[in-house]
Amino acid sequence: MPSTPRFPVPSEPTPSGQTVVRASTIEDLVGVVPHLLGFVPRESLVVGFLVGARMRVHLTARFDLPTGDFPGDAREIAQRVGELARKVRAAAAFLIVMTDAPPGTAHGVVVLPFARLSEQVERRLARQHCGIVGNALVTGGRLWHYDGSGPEAGVPLPSQPSGAALAVAAEQALQGERLFGSREELAASVQAQHRVEPAALRAGLERGGDAVAELMASGGWQAVATAAREEVLVAAGSAAIGQLPFALEAATFVLVAIRDPWVRDAVLTLAAEAVPELCPDPGGTPAEWSGPAGSPHPLEVDSRTPAVAIDAPALVAACIDLVAWARDGDVAEACALLGGIAYAVHRAPLAGVAVERALDVKADHSLALLLRAVNDAAVHPAQFRKTLRQVDSVLDLPVLRSPGEEEGRPTDDAVA
Repeated sequence: MPSTPRFPVPSEPTPSGQTVVRASTIEDLVGVVPHLLGFVPRESLVVGFLVGARMRVHLTARFDLPTGDFPGDAREIAQRVGELARKVRAAAAFLIVMTDAPPGTAHGVVVLPFARLSEQVERRLARQHCGIVGNALVTGGRLWHYDGSGPEAGVPLPSQPSGAALAVAAEQALQGERLFGSREELAASVQAQHRVEPAALRAGLERGGDAVAELMASGGWQAVATAAREEVLVAAGSAAIGQLPFALEAATFVLVAIRDPWVRDAVLTLAAEAVPELCPDPGGTPAEWSGPAGSPHPLEVDSRTPAVAIDAPALVAACIDLVAWARDGDVAEACALLGGIAYAVHRAPLAGVAVERALDVKADHSLALLLRAVNDAAVHPAQFRKTLRQVDSVLDLPVLRSPGEEEGRPTDDAVA
């Protein structure tokens, strides 16, 4: 059972004028958590870390629950939670256990499942001087508090989504994001393949190889990288208007091109322009508690940062489509590219399943392993995008035109 959360979800800064949703109870949080993760968590411990003087949610992490009553598993999870709290300098946290296991009784007293895990995580957070704003169990449509407050029978959860959950869902739908019913369903989204005759795909890859070789001969890898980035931008433009992102010829060209790590990384730097940098401090976030830790207080949750320069959901959709065209070894390159772009634009759960598939195909894939390390270190997407910009400046490729733009990249003001 892994102790590392599967790609925790850092939050973005709150832009001026962006919708802010108020969640005032732990029940509201339960409804919002699936939207923070991108899927409905099952058999999971979800931890939200709050930072700064205004107690803003900086990171949402999910852990698999222990499959048996093994103290070592609980200690391992608690240790990892403590490490994340230290790395993000969390002032407080909320904990939600989501499971199908029902409460039991012992000597007439209600015993909540995973109480040992809850206790060990609380102790570890206390060592980091991190308070608790809520620690709850959700099972069978009801909620219990691990501190013993509330009725013994638990509190029934609302049968309909809360206003906070509906508002977040609406904002994310406008951004082209889908809520998956489970992590398995999310993982399946990067397993789909386009139906194409093997002979046609082989011929397309051969033509793509010829095109790459011709560009390499005339302009080196920079020419290949520029052409590949242009094809991805065109595909994102098609996705933005509801069309199939890639045709066979374009997809096979990009798949051959990104076999070169320099070209692949050049395409990855497109993600640096897909989300604006709204503040220099990556600790700025879209969710906020007002009041002291330890008692219910309003939580503000805003939608994720809207795309400017390059449409982030469309860029992700283009990369998912590229994965669907990939076969064999090309799957690892396409999935790693998807993973990097997804992480950069705040789609960490999607990044996680993409990286896992890349490593399933090629266990020593360098970019996939780097992204796993980025996840383990809880690197904020804003910091990751800053690194991508530095890579872009080192590559020094020609200025690209986004679909519909007259000339050049967006100005610094557009992404600052």
